[in-house]
Amino acid sequence: MISLTQQIKYDMASIWIGALRVVMVLVLLTAAQTISAQKSGINVTSFEVNEMDQSHITSRQKEDLNGNLCALIVVHTSSNASGFIFSSGSDFCETDGPELSNGENLYFVHIAKGTKKMTIRNDKYGKPLEFDFHTRLQEKTYDMFIKTGDVVIISNDFVEKQWAILDVTPLSAVPFTMVEISTETVDKDPNQQTLTAVAIDANGHMEKQLQVGTYWIKVTAGNEYGEYNGKLVVKGDEAIKLPINLVPHYGWLKLEGASAGENVTIYIDRKMQQHKNGTIQLASGLHEIRIIRQLYKEWKANITISDGETLTYDPPLEANFSETTFTVPNDPEAEIYIDGRLEGKGTCKRPLEPGSYTVETRKDNHHKQSKVVQITTTKKAEVFELDAPVPIMGVLSITSSPSNASIKLDGEDVGRTPKTINHILVGKHVVQFSAPNFKTEAREVTVKQGEQTDLNVALSSIGSFTFNTNTGYGILYIDGKYMGSIPYTWEAPAGTYDIEVSSYGYKKFHKKNYALNINKPDVMIRLKRQLITKNEFYIDLGGSICAQKGVAANIGFYAGNFNMEANVKYLIGAKSEPIKWSGTNSYLSNYTYEYKPLIVMGGKIGWGIICGTRFRITPQVGAYAIMLKEGFVDGNSGSAVVEKGSCATVTAGARFMLGLTPHIGLAVTPEYMFNVAASPGYKALREVSPTIKKWSDGFNLNMYLTFYF
Repeated sequence: MISLTQQIKYDMASIWIGALRVVMVLVLLTAAQTISAQKSGINVTSFEVNEMDQSHITSRQKEDLNGNLCALIVVHTSSNASGFIFSSGSDFCETDGPELSNGENLYFVHIAKGTKKMTIRNDKYGKPLEFDFHTRLQEKTYDMFIKTGDVVIISNDFVEKQWAILDVTPLSAVPFTMVEISTETVDKDPNQQTLTAVAIDANGHMEKQLQVGTYWIKVTAGNEYGEYNGKLVVKGDEAIKLPINLVPHYGWLKLEGASAGENVTIYIDRKMQQHKNGTIQLASGLHEIRIIRQLYKEWKANITISDGETLTYDPPLEANFSETTFTVPNDPEAEIYIDGRLEGKGTCKRPLEPGSYTVETRKDNHHKQSKVVQITTTKKAEVFELDAPVPIMGVLSITSSPSNASIKLDGEDVGRTPKTINHILVGKHVVQFSAPNFKTEAREVTVKQGEQTDLNVALSSIGSFTFNTNTGYGILYIDGKYMGSIPYTWEAPAGTYDIEVSSYGYKKFHKKNYALNINKPDVMIRLKRQLITKNEFYIDLGGSICAQKGVAANIGFYAGNFNMEANVKYLIGAKSEPIKWSGTNSYLSNYTYEYKPLIVMGGKIGWGIICGTRFRITPQVGAYAIMLKEGFVDGNSGSAVVEKGSCATVTAGARFMLGLTPHIGLAVTPEYMFNVAASPGYKALREVSPTIKKWSDGFNLNMYLTFYF
């Protein structure tokens, strides 16, 4: 049995055990709440695009699993912070580093384009940090600054941020511009703020995400622009845009008048200046200017340049020269040198400052003359006459083979060989020799001072002649000998030759005494187009007037000079007078008829005579056959009392033909017709009808457009 004392001890132990359990549960709950309430010791203080850094496409370029270029995040941590791990869920993420640089540990995180979040882990600093970029990453380089510390309890305060957008003008100031923004919001004297430099792009543009609040901003651009200091108020509702226009601390000096010339030297504050178009950029304020220009007195003065303004400056420079003229009366070709510099020929005018000058006259192969002149005044113009250079002479003896050749010295006739020229200017000369039937020769000779120079030339009588025609082709005969096709080159002595050139379609060229001049080696033969040839076939289309009026056509040919052609004519509107027949029988009386030629056909032969290149005369003889057709006009019905008439005529005339083109011409054939045979009816009719008679007797004129081949 358990005693009362033991029972009490047992009950007390149970109570203590129960209380201990309650305490342990409370401790565990408190620890769990504390752990769940802890926040990460990793804090991202800044994340922004670094437009000036191109590492993502240069030294640290990397591609994701799909071959696309990654974004690059440069993570800045303190030098004693290590062990960071970066990931982005299922998106590609690789890390290089850390690398120690300028007291920082740098991690280089390559992460897929389009990622919105990244997880940052470090066991030293508690819970991992899930960082939201608030945008999708692009193919750019970003800067992320991480601050680490002890694990603290998360408060419910939310840090509100917004973008600040800055644009600096003018663009000329951007390369020198520095933008600085306070690291904390303004809650103390601006002079006690810590400023951090912020990069801007080449267009003066900056975008930076800041915690909502008021910041101090400072913008400078060297000494040439004014400084900007002010507050930057960042609000949570929308991005803040701040345009900053830096006022230049400089202006421009624009020179005009005599001070803007090319031969002007400008000193500003004792420093020589480059001035384009007479304009110089200067810092604002007071400056000393010094202007030096040849022929003018030196100018000194003080000028004041205002911010952004142009000072137009035209100082009254005082002339310090005399208009001086130098002339060589006896030699207008003499060159004039002043202190060794060529200034002109024969006469020159130059402005000269007071002083001493050495003036020389010079000329090739002449002794120069020198004179010292003194310019003492600038009040009047001065004129100086100079002595001409003295020629240096020599002797030239000229001979030739054959003798008696004409000679030209430097283009001027000086006589015939042999010849000695006793007074000739030293130096190079050109002597030309010419003689009939000899090739003209030219020689260059150098005459020396005080010496005789001998020149002898043997002339050549053999020339090289090139024959050509205006047509570019032809066959060449010389003295009756076939030479070849043109163009043709022939070497022979100069003289007269029998030249013959023929070319199809052109009149033959033939000249028995054609002179070949050795000094005219190119022989051009002018051929004339031969439109008329001995052998032709032709067709004439035209008409006749006078005795026979109508249309006509011929076809014929020339063989050598022999000509033959066939003719046909149709007389238009030709008919006789009404002819009345009467007889003893009553049934034959009172018949009236009209007659017309049915057709005229014939032929001719002749002998052609070509006159020149376009004209031919062909005497011809031939014959025509003419048949009449009757028509009943009035009277009793019945048959005519005579047969139908027909006749034969002989013609004598000539064919005159003019060629217009190689295949078209004009032909005229005057002829006279003689009736030599006729039927009884035609004889009876021509006795009573003048019209019928002239169809076979009389003058006729034929005119044609002719086509010949």
